[in-house]
Amino acid sequence: MKRLALYFLGMTCMFCNCIAQTVSSSAKGSIQHNQNKLQPINYTPTYRIVSVENTYKLRWTGKAFTGVDKNRTDTWLIRYVVRGMNAKWLNHPLSITTKDVRLLKDSLQKDIVTIIALESAEKGWNISSCNREYFMIDGCKVPLYAVPYFINGSVYVICLIPSFQTIGDEVRPAIDRKDLQESILMPLMQSF
Repeated sequence: MKRLALYFLGMTCMFCNCIAQTVSSSAKGSIQHNQNKLQPINYTPTYRIVSVENTYKLRWTGKAFTGVDKNRTDTWLIRYVVRGMNAKWLNHPLSITTKDVRLLKDSLQKDIVTIIALESAEKGWNISSCNREYFMIDGCKVPLYAVPYFINGSVYVICLIPSFQTIGDEVRPAIDRKDLQESILMPLMQSF
């Protein structure tokens, strides 16, 4: 009796496995067919400022940070941003302002970005512009990007974790420089 029960159990398992494989392969074919119809969507999020959380001012002497706010701000982030722009800037004194800004992304999701404003604190030396639209900041566990803007001899860098989009076989950050400048940077320019 036990043999007969085991035989039926084995046949049932084989039958179920055969049906599962058939369903699985037909589902895969359907998914592949639908993927061929999908086109990549070029999507860039929109931002709206909710509030400015923190504003800190400090100085970089060319060797160390000074100022009342030096222990309250992310000095490691400032160093990585400056290195990403031009490591030679770390040899010169800089006046630095950072702002943590709370945003609403696509009118749904709360987000926080940091804006770092840098200007020369040394007479006779000016911050020169570079041709980078954005770059990934090294040393972070998450994909944190810096988007620089050169305005009136100063550089303003928006640090954010962007959304990503697929273009062909590549995954790229969805960063709209013009929208970031108009939605985030320009409304805050007077407060730097």
